[in-house]
Amino acid sequence: MGKYESLGQYLELHGVNYVKDTHVRELSWIKIGGRIKHAIYPESLDELVSLIGALREYGIFFRVFGNTSNCMFLNSEKYGVFIFLKKLRGINIDSSTGIVVAEGGVNLSVLSRKAVALGLKGFEGMVGIPATVGGAIFMNAGSFDCEIQDVLESVTYLDLDSLTIKTIAVEALGFSYRSSAFLRKQINGIILKGTFRCERENPEVLKLRMERAIAQRKEFQEKKTANLGSLFATKDIYGAIAKHHRGYSFVLHMYRRSCFRLKKHFGIDLSDNKVLNAITQLYFFKRFEKKVFSDKTLNCFVNDSNTDEDFFELVNWIRGLTNGELPLENEIVNSLEGDEIND
Repeated sequence: MGKYESLGQYLELHGVNYVKDTHVRELSWIKIGGRIKHAIYPESLDELVSLIGALREYGIFFRVFGNTSNCMFLNSEKYGVFIFLKKLRGINIDSSTGIVVAEGGVNLSVLSRKAVALGLKGFEGMVGIPATVGGAIFMNAGSFDCEIQDVLESVTYLDLDSLTIKTIAVEALGFSYRSSAFLRKQINGIILKGTFRCERENPEVLKLRMERAIAQRKEFQEKKTANLGSLFATKDIYGAIAKHHRGYSFVLHMYRRSCFRLKKHFGIDLSDNKVLNAITQLYFFKRFEKKVFSDKTLNCFVNDSNTDEDFFELVNWIRGLTNGELPLENEIVNSLEGDEIND
């Protein structure tokens, strides 16, 4: 009996939710990706731990995801086993102490709204981030003056080296801008849940901040087309490009100065960056055959009937303009070495 057949029998015997022999594009946030043998959705921490033990026993490699909202999959790849944690959605909130415990599959926006409603500070700027709690901790997600590391107290995770459950304090996670010890593979583990400690504040004040963040997100971030958020870990992609090109730096300065005056004196708002995107392409003699980035920023790949090849064309262009200095914020998912999916 082959290893994938053994896995199928295990999943059926234990009533584990899964999808077999489908395309990643049917499952992923960006709607791109090749075939996958098994997509598995455990519904409890015990089920997850037992599943990973079985996969180890069968010698099957696997990857773990939340919403895949930061992941680029490849159409040419044939994937083996993906485990999705989005069904691990337990939340426990003690509003009197400000302690929040959320499983790794909890939607960050859902958690943020609950915290705001109970007057717990620190999540109000993260409403609208399409991540799970596990994914948010993994990459230290944040927006509008709120960041995971600022409210996180500890993380409970499954150590994949020993297959034991451990808890680690936030101070040991080495957080930096859009990075953690998990992302840098300094910890080989699956994030099971996060424990947060929030200060109390008037819920109405927090609600106003949340609504302001939602309005800004609609203005400055892509919402109409499937996308993966920021490509590179930078708050200003144009400024990052200008750092390496003196002529473009002057053009950018004059453009932003003109935008300020147009808005101040005539009420004309060019903040969506559509014009700046066109100027940037003209300056560097670049023309894309398709629409591959958002009107709101070059730093966001959009899937407007695009492929992974279009993604790499945009990534490599920006890398060239910035001398490769910017860390890629999106994760490129290859099939695992040694993952023989033809079993």
